[in-house]
Amino acid sequence: MPNPDIEKKPEIDWVHLPADTHPQSLWDCLHDAALRTIHSDLLNRTVIMAFDAFYIREYHKLPEGTLFNFLFEGVASARVTTYTMWPGKFAVPKGSSREEEGRLIKEYQSKWREESLSWNEFESLLKKKKTTFDILDTEIVINENHCALQLSGHINDKYHCAIIRASKLTIQRSDGQILVLDDFSMLGQEYWKAFSEGKLRS
Repeated sequence: MPNPDIEKKPEIDWVHLPADTHPQSLWDCLHDAALRTIHSDLLNRTVIMAFDAFYIREYHKLPEGTLFNFLFEGVASARVTTYTMWPGKFAVPKGSSREEEGRLIKEYQSKWREESLSWNEFESLLKKKKTTFDILDTEIVINENHCALQLSGHINDKYHCAIIRASKLTIQRSDGQILVLDDFSMLGQEYWKAFSEGKLRS
């Protein structure tokens, strides 16, 4: 019988993150990227997400069509939610400051309704021709035994948020090259640094 006196260390989960974990933003390498496909294997407990970070590919002169595959092993949770917009009237008055505009948008979005979506339905959406999950923001949490990834963005102009929890993550380019997370992040950081310095202008 399990010993109730032995404290069980909580697993990583985005809803209740353990106190000793800290989300890491992947904005630099996945903002404006597109999640093109998802493949789940229930028997082997894996999920593969194929991301098209076109600006990284073009800036670093990678082969045409290069994708970045996130391979999750030991998948224990995969879920997604979407939001139905509040149908009431909304407008930002002319002449509003950026701060006031941001406040009004947040107030409007707080009235949206969060709704559940099945993971199979989520995968099926991306199987439709020319349909992608256009990424706005991504965060990840990793410790010795678990990892959790949270993606937010739009599919056909509708906001979605996906969370996946697994025991291991491997990042692999479509040509087979393995990347550690920090190296993948650096590819994006180098692009955005060049962008901010105006080095990408023709």
